[in-house]
Amino acid sequence: MATTHVDGRALAVTASEDHTARVWDLATGEQFGAPLTGHGHRVCAATTARVDGRTLAVTGSWDDTVRVWDLLTGMQLTDAFTGHDQPIREVAVTTFDARPVVAARASDGTLRTWHLTEHRHGGDAVDGPGRETASLTTVTVGGRQVVATGRYDGTVALWDLARPRTAQPLPGRADAVLAGGMATATVDGRTLLLTAGRDGLVRIADLETRQTFGAPLDCRDTEPTALATAVTDGRTLVLRLVAARFRHYEARSGMPMTI
Repeated sequence: MATTHVDGRALAVTASEDHTARVWDLATGEQFGAPLTGHGHRVCAATTARVDGRTLAVTGSWDDTVRVWDLLTGMQLTDAFTGHDQPIREVAVTTFDARPVVAARASDGTLRTWHLTEHRHGGDAVDGPGRETASLTTVTVGGRQVVATGRYDGTVALWDLARPRTAQPLPGRADAVLAGGMATATVDGRTLLLTAGRDGLVRIADLETRQTFGAPLDCRDTEPTALATAVTDGRTLVLRLVAARFRHYEARSGMPMTI
């Protein structure tokens, strides 16, 4: 799951087993436009990006491909990105050498990148995150573009795309990071990384200080299946998807909310 803003609307993009991704208006809870169709198998991952004035969705599927969509039109923009030979579990978009880059992790733990606008592979596959990697997201830390990975053993690490085989570990969790269970946010000028675990807690870390930020968000009533953040009405919200229903938390206070 991922969030973005289009024409002043806060939107969420969700992946589905019916081979589609869907876009939702967070203010109304209604579907925005038609489903994004084109994958040949279940869609497991989705993210968003703003490139050349357009708001894009990027999706990964069990058909081993990554696809890019224009959120306003619902149309696929390019041929599918290929190279993985395993189902895509996670996708993210970042900037490297001033160019937008798509990163995708497959079931075997391999991380591959593509130049989004040039539609070409970004380099050799990275095996560093390991077979046990559960989730990934991208973030800027100290002016560097990095990929954050969370593992089933509870460890969290930052990978510098300029040195993709060198990881910087962060204080780990005591339990597994869920697939799709990572997101980033900026609160009071701080860059935060959120991780959802099988214990039902969402932990928040300040990436500059590498210290925890506030108390964990208590989601132990039901285990979250996906995690994202959004800003609406001046508030930073943490969204989790549980059994196809959204739950909302305010990032600063950690209090549950409804929209």
